[in-house]
Parts: sequence; structure tokens; C-alpha cells
Amino acid sequence: MRVLSYLAIAAMTFCPTLMWAQAAPTSQKQIEDLEKQIADLKKRLAELKAPPTKKTLSLADADLWENVLSQDIAPNGKWVAVGVGNQKKNRILLTSVETGKVTTITTDIARGNPGFSEDSNFFVCTASKAGTSQLIFVELANGKQTILDNISSYKLSKGTPTWLALRPSPKKSASPPAPGATGPIAASAGTNRDLILHDLKTGKSIPLGNISDFEFNKTGNLLAMIVTTDAGVGSGVQIFDTTSAALTMLESSSSSYSSLNWNKEGTALTVMKSFEDKELKNEKYYGILGVKFTGKQPEIITFDPKQEKTFPKDMGLVTQRQPRWTEDLQGFVFGIKTQEKKEATKPAPKAPAKTDNPPKSTTAAPAPNNPNRPAVVVWHWKDSRLQPKQALDASRDKNENYLAWYSLKTKKTVALGSEDAPQVGITAKDQYAYASITAPYDLQASLDGISYRNIDQVDLATGKRTNILTKIRWFFGSSNDGKGLLYYQDGNYWYYSFAGKKSVNITKASTTSFINTEDDHNVDRPPTRFMGWAKDGQSVFISDNWDIWQIPVTGDAGTNLTVNGKKDGIRYQSILDLNPESEGIDPAQPIYFPYVVQKTKKNGYVRRLPGSATLTTIVEGDADFTRLAKAKNADLFTYQKTTAIDSPNIFQVDGTFKNAKQLTTTNPQQKDYLWMAGTRVLHYESFDKKPLQAALYLPANYQAGKKYPTVVYIYEKLSDRIHSYSPPSSSAFNVSIYTSNGYAVLMPDITYEINNPGGSSVKCILAALDAAEKTGVVDPQKMALHGHSWGGYQTAYAITQTKRFKAAIAGAPLTNLISMYSSMYWNSGIANQPIFESSQGRFTAGYWALQDAYIRNSPVFNAQNVETPLLLLHNDKDGAVDFTQGVEYFNTLRRLEKPVVMLQYKGENHGLAVESNRKDYAIRMREFFDHHLQGKSAPDWWKEGVPHLKLEDHLKSRPLK
Repeated sequence: MRVLSYLAIAAMTFCPTLMWAQAAPTSQKQIEDLEKQIADLKKRLAELKAPPTKKTLSLADADLWENVLSQDIAPNGKWVAVGVGNQKKNRILLTSVETGKVTTITTDIARGNPGFSEDSNFFVCTASKAGTSQLIFVELANGKQTILDNISSYKLSKGTPTWLALRPSPKKSASPPAPGATGPIAASAGTNRDLILHDLKTGKSIPLGNISDFEFNKTGNLLAMIVTTDAGVGSGVQIFDTTSAALTMLESSSSSYSSLNWNKEGTALTVMKSFEDKELKNEKYYGILGVKFTGKQPEIITFDPKQEKTFPKDMGLVTQRQPRWTEDLQGFVFGIKTQEKKEATKPAPKAPAKTDNPPKSTTAAPAPNNPNRPAVVVWHWKDSRLQPKQALDASRDKNENYLAWYSLKTKKTVALGSEDAPQVGITAKDQYAYASITAPYDLQASLDGISYRNIDQVDLATGKRTNILTKIRWFFGSSNDGKGLLYYQDGNYWYYSFAGKKSVNITKASTTSFINTEDDHNVDRPPTRFMGWAKDGQSVFISDNWDIWQIPVTGDAGTNLTVNGKKDGIRYQSILDLNPESEGIDPAQPIYFPYVVQKTKKNGYVRRLPGSATLTTIVEGDADFTRLAKAKNADLFTYQKTTAIDSPNIFQVDGTFKNAKQLTTTNPQQKDYLWMAGTRVLHYESFDKKPLQAALYLPANYQAGKKYPTVVYIYEKLSDRIHSYSPPSSSAFNVSIYTSNGYAVLMPDITYEINNPGGSSVKCILAALDAAEKTGVVDPQKMALHGHSWGGYQTAYAITQTKRFKAAIAGAPLTNLISMYSSMYWNSGIANQPIFESSQGRFTAGYWALQDAYIRNSPVFNAQNVETPLLLLHNDKDGAVDFTQGVEYFNTLRRLEKPVVMLQYKGENHGLAVESNRKDYAIRMREFFDHHLQGKSAPDWWKEGVPHLKLEDHLKSRPLK
């Protein structure tokens, strides 16, 4: 009665006619009307009390979703800038750490390069709004924003005072400002050689014209600029002193200048300078203009190769390699190559004497584009690189050059590289040089994928080479102190000392192994990961797959920096030095380690202080933590946190690592959509009884005890993706869209046995299915399988071995391993043979030696067993897995009268680049899975196909959303 009374009162409130109904005699119709109105009010009340109806995700929602694009911390730790954006709009959130106040800078497109000034007084970024490129700088003390239109780029000096060098957007109609003019900043637009120098502190600006390149030195007190004019005179090099605002022309001539390059300390500069030579094909050769700023006045040195007697004959400097000063400022390092000369001009032939019978005309050799010339390519069995690889490398080969250096003391040029040893490196502080020579092994490497190299020491004084290492497979370069080299051989890491002229086994004394026993490729004792050099070059950091060790180069026992990784099942994934200017890892400073707890997939960061064996947790949880950063001069940290449910956001925390504060709230619209209900880590064993895991994503509105249709997505090991956030997108398979529409998604780990990639993958997949079914989430009668490329191969193969899947989609699959083995990987110009023997294929030899294994693992040779409806994707320009692989499988299944459809997107490569194609494929995938797993009507293209003459009408009838 109380409810009825309330409803009656409410009815009289909203419907005045009810008051009249009470006063007058009632009729049956009036009673019925009243009952109807009461029923409507009950329905409305229920709707108001019920939670709001949430929408399912679709492709049309993709543009709404944003991501974190950038983050930066002011050096003093008092400000944090975070760039956030989606496909249409971006914003930079500038947050005061002390007050929490947020200043939002909104743009159409965040064009990147945001940054704080060295004194932490200004924030600068470029952006785009209404099609206009902009520069925005903020005075942090008062929040004042200045927006300049038509600025295409900028560079920000370090130090104090702080200057901006601004490049206006080019406009042909604009006239360059008068050189040297000063006044208020005016960025109206100019040519691509205009430059504006602006002092952020005083607000004064200096417009300059004809500046083709510019670069601040490390300390920010000098700005070097190249002046380029079209008049043929007046080009040169200028220096702007940011402390005095003085502008100095170092050199002016009719030459052209390029390749500004400061040394590390910012005390010396090199610029390439052109000289004329009428004998050369391009009529120019290059020298070096070197400038030192170590005294009261700049010291200018010109290096002209033609004036140096020891410079290699017929060679010249190349523009592809920037010259630089030597560390001691006593010479230059540069690249050289043979220079092309003009062809000799032949004298014109004498006119023949007049006769009654003129000579017959002769046909000259056809021009390169002459249609009569054969378009032939000669493939030879001795080619160390296949012809397609040579074609892809043609530009690099044409520009190949050799390292050389010139000594101001000896007045001598020494060529360090040569045609038979083109790859030469100079170690730190220019102490030693070494050549990495692969030529003796290149042919074999192109056949089986096993790459080796010899290492020669190169005498800096003479260029003479002496072999020091032979047939090295894993080489990690030179130390930070320039005194040695690191390589891996026979299950151990080795250090070669240039001074001692010998190698030391540096891991022999360790109490752990650095052989990667988890690597299931066809590789003999592969190494675990090398993490980097110590700053002083006297030790290296290496992972044993769990812990990270500091190993002295002397061969003494190493130190386990992370202590408990192997013991507690924690993988420490890398080692970080958060000082961006560090050259190597400095154990005398705090160092940081990201980690994952293998069993639970918890992630986090820890810090180790110098001299301490204790690790302090910065952050940990059931989430992905990335982008850890630290203020340069303060204990203020930021990091990004995501889960499969929680959108990426940036957090800040101080040195206590307590009470972290969330700085961003991305994708608030997610609350209006059905989103996955969470994730679970599943555990199972591989074929060899080793533990594996899988990530299970629960559908939106998941109810315990209810079973759901499930898509199994495969590649290799995928369980570490369990905390990855998947914004809706037009990618072929999107976890969030599928879970929003009632699917569970399973991503299992897969490992392999040698010579049985398909068979071993099926064992792992089936074991993962068993574990998933035990959860009660997965409906065993409604499972589908999907993968692309290598995952496509495993999908195409799995359905020949099991009938547990109701449907499958294989994208760009390998299907005939015999024909695939000797076909081309066109995208890289190599044969697939090395991939089969040393990489993903996991075979020990070619198909002639392992014919049964290749046939047993090929989908086409087992196609007769397929009962699962299959949707294939294969594009006609696929440069990774040849189009014929898809065609072979399709035609084989079609011949066997199996249910199969192949989608071919014309002109597309291994993936789909064209947005309309991506959307079309994603929609067809959903239609296919919805039909087979959710019982929806089969799409016409699956039931009957699409005749060629009706294709246009078919596409017009299908909106891409």
C-alpha cells in the first residue's frame, strides 16, 4: 500500500488529470488508464534504480581511446609534463608537484619534443591546431602561456640564460627578416632557412635569414649555424654566444657547408666544407672546417684533402658519415671512398668523304632504359648475398665508405677501413681501433643463418691489421673505457684486453650459468642477455635469466646484484641508470631493476643503493609498470601503470616510494562500455614437462559458473601480456572488443622441440585448453583458434591434428614447409633457409635431410584431416610468407571439399596497412566467429562467396564500422 500510495502521489504530481479522476465518479476506462500510468511509472522507477546500460565496444569507438604519448620531469622535480592523446585530439598535462595544479595544453596533434629548460623555469613544446604548427612555452612561475603560430621546429639550449632557436614554417611568399635585426618575437612564417633566436628570460629575439642548419653545444653557451645563400657567395659558419648575445661569423666563402657536429664536451665543432674539382663527376669534393673554443678566441683549422700528401689517392670525404674531432682535439675522424671522375671526352669523329654509297649506320649500345635491352638479373651460387638482398642494399653499398683519421701532429692521413674490412670501430677516447670482418662467413650465413666474424686490431698510426679473434658468433663491442672487447664463446663470456693482448674467461668463476637453457631454437649453448657495461669499463652486467650479475673483466667472481631472483622465481628484466646523460651503468649511483614474479605475473621496480645488498621496492602490483623516470636534480619519480582493465596512467612518487599520486586519468569514457571482467594466470606443462602459463581474459559481465565462447590467440610465449591494456582498434584481433562482446580470450605460452615445431606447438595448445576448461570459464564446445604469420602457421597446422576447435582463422600462414624453405623472404631479400635452420623454424637441416619431419609438420600434407571451418588471410604482395603458401593450402582444402574461405587484399604486404582493409578484415573475423561460436547467422560471403562481378555491390553494402 505504501508503494501504491507513493506511486499515486507521484502520478498526481506528473498527471493532473488523476486529481480530477478522484473527484469524479470512476469508470472502467479511467481505472484502466490509471493502472497503465502506474505501470509506466513502475517501469520508469525500475529504470532509474537500475545501473546504466553499457555499450559494447566496436571499431567505431577506436578513435575515442587515448594513450600516454610522452612524459618529462623538470630537473628540479617540481613539475611533471605528460602528453596524452588519441587519433583526433591531444593534450599535455603540466602538473605542479607542490600544489597539484594542472595546466592543460590542448592540440590537434601533439607533435612531440616537449621539454623543460635546464633551470626548470620554462616548459616548451610544439603542437598543431587548426592545421597550423605552433610553439608553446609556459613560464612556470606564473603559468603564463605564449603561443607562436607557424613554428615548425625548435631547439632548446641548456644552461642559463635559456634560448630557443625557432624554425618558422616555410611560406614562399614571405621575405626573410633582415640579418641581425632585433626586436619582439615575430613568428609569422618565412622560408625554410629563416631562424629566430629567442631569449626566454628577457623576451628579446633575433631574427636571422639563410640559416640551413643549427645546433647548440652541450652546455648551451654556443649555437653553431650554417649560413647558406643562393647567390654563390656569403655562405659560411656563424656562432651565437648565448651568454652575451654576440653573433660571430667564423668563415664566409662561396663554398657550401653541411654536417654540423659538436664534440661531447661542446668545446669543438666540425663542419663539412666543399671545394671545386672540375675532374670529378659532381665537381665537388669535401674538406673539414674545424673550430676549437678552448681559448679566448676560436681557433679555426681547415682540412683540405687535396693539400695533404698522405691522403689516399683518388679518394675523398663522404657526406654520409659526419666528421668529428678526435678526443684530444688533435685530429679528425671521417669516412672516405673512391670518387667518381668524369668520363674522358672523346674527340668528334671526322666527317666522312662524300661518296655515292654512304656507309651503313651502326647501332649504339642500348641505354639503360632501352626496351631492347634484356631486363635480366643473374643469380649465382657463389653470391654471398642473394640478388634481391643486393638490390635492397644497393643504396648502402653504393655509399659504403671506410673510416679514416687525420693527425694534426703528424700531418698524416691513415685509412683504417678497406674494401675487405669495411666495418671499423674506434674505442672510447680514441685509444684503439678494431675491424669486424664477416666476409669469410657471409655465404654460409646466408644459407644456414649462423653468422660469424673475425676481429682484427687496427693500428691507428699505420692502419695495419692484426687478427685477435677468429670465428666469433656473439660479439658485444668495446668497453666504456675503450680498453677491451666483450664476446661470448663456448658457454662463457670473454673479455679481450688490447693492452694485454689476451682474452680472459670472465664468467668461469661464477656460481651461476650464463647459457640460456630456455632458448628452444636450434642454437648451440646460446648466451643469456648482456645488460651493459659499467661506466668505468671494468665490469659488465649479465642476466642468468633470473638475476643480474656484475662481472669484473678480470675474471674474478661476480656479484649477484638482485640476490633473490632464481631463489624466489623473480625475473629481473633489465638494469637502469636513470641519469639520461650517463655513459654506461655507474654502480656508485643508485641503480634500478624492473622485474616480474614469474608465477603470479606481479610486476614492479626495485632500487639498489651503492654499497648495499638490499633492494628497496619502488612499486609492485598486479599490473604492468613501465616508463620509470627520475628528476635530474631531485628525488621525484614517475612511472606508468596499466592493467588489462585499467587504462595507462602516469603516477608520481618521491624518494620514500610511499603515497604515489596519479597524475592522469585517461579514457574516462571506458566506464560507459562493457569491459573485460579481469584476467587469470593459468598453469600447465609443456610436452617436456616444463611449466608453462597462459593468460585468460574474462568476458564483460562475467558470471561465475557460466561458460563462454573463447578465442585462443597464439604466437609463442604470450602469458606476459596478461596486464597489457588493449584499447579498441582496427587491428585484426582486439582483446577488448572481443571480451566486450561476450568472448573469453586465451593467450597461451608455446615452446618447441627441434625438428617438430608444429607437433610440439599442438601439444602446448591442447595442454592450455585443458587448463582453461578446468576454470569453468571456457565452453569446450565453443572454442576458436587464431594466429598470424608464425601463429597463422600453428593455427593452420593445429586444425589438422585436433577437432576441438569450432572455427579457426589463419593469417598469412606457412603451409608447405618444403616449398617455404627455399622461397624468398622478399621484405629482407634473404632466403627462408636461415630462418628454418637457425631461427623460428627450429629445424637442424634442409628438407632433403629431414623430409619426414618437414612433411609431418606441414599443414598441406595433413589437410585431409581438417574438419574445422577455416578463414584464411593471405595478401598478394606478402614479402614475408609468400602468397603461394596461402593459395596452396586453400586449393588443397578446396580440392578436399573442406569449408575454407581465403581473403586476399590486393597490394598489401604481410600485414594490412590500409585502414579500410584493416576494418574490413576485423569485421569479417567477427562475423565468422559470431556465426560459429555464438550461433549468429552466417554472413553471405561465408555461405555463398562473392562473385567477381558482384564484388563492387557487395563492398558498397558493408559499412566499415
